[in-house]
Amino acid sequence: MKEAEARAGEALRRLLEKVPILHIEDIEDIEGAAVSGDWRPDFIARLLVDGRKHLLICEYKSNGQPRYARSALLELRNFVAQRSPQATPVFIAPYLSPAVRQLCAEMGVGYLDLEGNARIAFGGVFIERMVSDKPAAEQRELKSLFRPKSAQVLRAMLREPDRAWRVTELSEISGVSLGHVSNVRTGLIDREWASASDDGLVLSAPDALLDAWRDSYTQPSGERLRFYTPLHGSALEGAARNALGMQDSQRHAAFASFSAAQWLAP
Repeated sequence: MKEAEARAGEALRRLLEKVPILHIEDIEDIEGAAVSGDWRPDFIARLLVDGRKHLLICEYKSNGQPRYARSALLELRNFVAQRSPQATPVFIAPYLSPAVRQLCAEMGVGYLDLEGNARIAFGGVFIERMVSDKPAAEQRELKSLFRPKSAQVLRAMLREPDRAWRVTELSEISGVSLGHVSNVRTGLIDREWASASDDGLVLSAPDALLDAWRDSYTQPSGERLRFYTPLHGSALEGAARNALGMQDSQRHAAFASFSAAQWLAP
């Protein structure tokens, strides 16, 4: 097997070895095997379950984001239905978010990630493990998506959640470079919080985006001051702009952070 797939196979082996009624006959790389069609899974685990044979049809992806997981799950499910209806499909990735784990459950596909999350059920076997912490790489990606510059892009989109946006339009209205907008676009599409159409980028799950933003929010560093005002809405926004007393570009960036904090407040 390739190195990454070998790690996935070893993680599956360690998980299965903890089940007393299971005996692992083989975890077989099927590369080069005669399989009809254009798609084939990465490896097959051949098991004895209390003396009965059972197969796990496994697919490994280096990226477990919803965008990539969904297509892999469909391929796995179709392969099993056509070639081995009694087998159990299993999707494996470095990390699977709660949303992807839920998607696996809905589509009847078992899962395992290299952080330790797992759910595989067949016959008299039921394996489920959950790890609370996100891996450091996932936390960094989310924080990057919600940093001030990226937040300016998200704020523009959330103001008009049904609008289709071109990258150039988002760059102009948010004051963020085309390259940075493209990175935000990729992050949203990968997590299925937005979708790309001929008309542009459209938010497909604004509620999920806001929930993730809330969960990933960290208070900016610096001195924190508290004030009270009877103003709200547009009157509060106008007063805040005047109070900041900055140049237009600085005021725009600072106010974007201010508005994000409003959205994320309990």
